[in-house]
Amino acid sequence: MGISDSTYRCEKNGVLRLLAAALISEKYIEIEAGYYPSRALYSKIIKQLINGGINMEFSPELINFFNEIREFKEFHGGREIWFRGQTHDFPLNSGLFRPGKVRSLAQIKQSEKSSYRYFLSLGHPYLNGEKDWELLFIMQHHGVRTRLLDWTPALMNALYFCVENPGDQVLWLLNPSALNYLNGLGTTILTLPIDVSYEELLESTTKKFLTAAIHPVRNSARQVIQQGMFTIQGDSNVPLEFEWGGDIITRNILKKIPISKTLEQDIKYFLQLSNIDYFTVYPDLDGLSKHLNKRIYD
Repeated sequence: MGISDSTYRCEKNGVLRLLAAALISEKYIEIEAGYYPSRALYSKIIKQLINGGINMEFSPELINFFNEIREFKEFHGGREIWFRGQTHDFPLNSGLFRPGKVRSLAQIKQSEKSSYRYFLSLGHPYLNGEKDWELLFIMQHHGVRTRLLDWTPALMNALYFCVENPGDQVLWLLNPSALNYLNGLGTTILTLPIDVSYEELLESTTKKFLTAAIHPVRNSARQVIQQGMFTIQGDSNVPLEFEWGGDIITRNILKKIPISKTLEQDIKYFLQLSNIDYFTVYPDLDGLSKHLNKRIYD
């Protein structure tokens, strides 16, 4: 008796538990076109099963992980929570403030002005008259280093970014309304139009950028699918977790959850069950191409 189901396949970074279950109960397995696990890998799986090396259930760690997220949301009265998944435990700096050859705040802000002006000038044929904050959102989308940091209220998308690549993975949780309250911006998430323009802040010698959470104008299918949100990094020139002397952590407005290896495998399996993959996160032809390469050839 053969099995023909795309669920039963080998992934580059692990083996689905369902595949393991199928192998232990069948004489052979039939894989749909495009999936070519080696016989050597089959043998390895069988040995792991015999030796008890593959757990057939979700770990208690995954349940505790979801409970920790639930408790964070309940702590904030059920208000909207944002997530950020990182494959590496880097500080919460936006691209503009990440370590590089430019270090002083004055140098950083001059680089920011240059990037904005060049993008507005050279990108004119490809734009539809966007400027100010809207143009900044477009710059971020296309990979320019800006003072924006990506977040999402969609947990599944954030988890995908956590485990997309190996590393010292972490999931960040943020109450965006409470973040804005810390800076005297009320208890809501900023939306356009806002009182001060980006260009005004960019050119001013007296006004400073404040760290804030903002709901952007979503200018692409990718942003819509990923439910992209941003925090604006202020002129304090420190990562978000060190703002207000770290009070944002101690007041439980911002929280970091490390992802262990056991938790990583559970999350990957959970995402597979939920049909979350590269193409669902990057819904364009480039995303489809990378998804197919990974699914068929890796």
